[in-house]
Amino acid sequence: MHTKDKDILAMINIVCEDITKFVKRENIDTIVNPAKPTLMGGDEPSVDYEIHKAINQNLKKKKFKDKIRQEVDGKNKWGEDVIRCERGKVVVTKGYSLCKTVFHVVGPKFDGDRKNNKIFCTSSCVQKLEACYREIIKEIKSRQGIEKVAIPIIGAGNYEIPYEVAVRVALATVANELVDWKNRDREFFDFSALKKIYFCIYHRGRDTRQVYYDKATEIWNEYRKIIKCNNKVVYQTTTQAHFSYLLEIKEHDGERGYFAVARSIRLVLLVIRILFIPVLLFKDILGGYNWHKRRVVVEITALLKLGFPVIIYFGIRQNGLSVECERIITIITAGVIYLMLDTITYLVLLIVLSDIQRPSANVIRSMIFLLINYLEVSFDIGAIFYIWNLGRIDFWTAIQFGIMPDFLSDSGIADLVLYRPLLYVNNGIKFFFMTLAFGYFANHLRQREFLS
Repeated sequence: MHTKDKDILAMINIVCEDITKFVKRENIDTIVNPAKPTLMGGDEPSVDYEIHKAINQNLKKKKFKDKIRQEVDGKNKWGEDVIRCERGKVVVTKGYSLCKTVFHVVGPKFDGDRKNNKIFCTSSCVQKLEACYREIIKEIKSRQGIEKVAIPIIGAGNYEIPYEVAVRVALATVANELVDWKNRDREFFDFSALKKIYFCIYHRGRDTRQVYYDKATEIWNEYRKIIKCNNKVVYQTTTQAHFSYLLEIKEHDGERGYFAVARSIRLVLLVIRILFIPVLLFKDILGGYNWHKRRVVVEITALLKLGFPVIIYFGIRQNGLSVECERIITIITAGVIYLMLDTITYLVLLIVLSDIQRPSANVIRSMIFLLINYLEVSFDIGAIFYIWNLGRIDFWTAIQFGIMPDFLSDSGIADLVLYRPLLYVNNGIKFFFMTLAFGYFANHLRQREFLS
């Protein structure tokens, strides 16, 4: 009978100590070494250097790097300057005198703007950093004897990733992987040998070390409230993610084969999306770092935008607005167009940046939202048509014009204000949504398996 119930919050701990000394004192069986791609040891000062130094002290004939070459290279007589581990991957060796196992992991180098306070990394840099921690948990799951693991903050040292970014990615990714593991296979998770994961915060400067530790603890306390409810966390706001995409395109689009026109379109779309930062901030404020809550906020926002034209209708009826109130009508129209463009540019961006963004993998949810977005934009067009023809057309006829204009071709509305421009816009938007839906279906078609 399943009786164990592991607490993820109790499993993850933050300590302020030299990782090699901590591993020896606490009998940690696995240490994570943030290594160079060659795995031949790092330069002083670095965690890689300290781990090699600690193991070398008790090796009589060969150094740790020689042992690594024996284990990893096998019979191949490669030199030291050979890439033995890709960035974002893990290579496992024995720990010799230090511990049972060493997970050598190669993090990404910081590729952000060093001149502007090093706030943002590119999205690919962060994704490689995430991959490091995912691979660590993957190795832990495949080696069921591991009880205690010590992990430094990967990338925050010689690879120069901003400390807060590195800490947030570290804590969020490990916690999320444990939450996923627990949710997908509760019995496997509860009966695994894993008991503790320690994040070791260390800096040679005592004051800096304390600042780093305090910051990591502050972030973890923020995440704890979310993980306590068995929810996943996110390590960056939607606004931060937006600017990381800008940096990604600026730095790496040439490597992906995006030149002149394609690269310019991607950049222009992201710059245009800056106009909708208020909407992103609204989602960030309400959703915070809670992955589940953020998705709920996105869904509620979509429904609110869908209902906005109805709110306009009742507001106009309540206040007796007429077509003579041109200033108010213009302001309302601007608001409707703003929300409509937010939806359209967001959907276009999902297509154009699908290689660097990570859209929802839930096909059913995505299709439902595509329908909601289509109805929202159709309602918005109907609302604009209605408010510019107050007294000449009723609201529900205007909404019908937004959804199915062809059914109103003989109803005498062709002479109303903005009929022709809105009809063209409406047809263009419908073509866009049909193309989007067709492309989405084509990308998610699966061959059915029939029972014999």
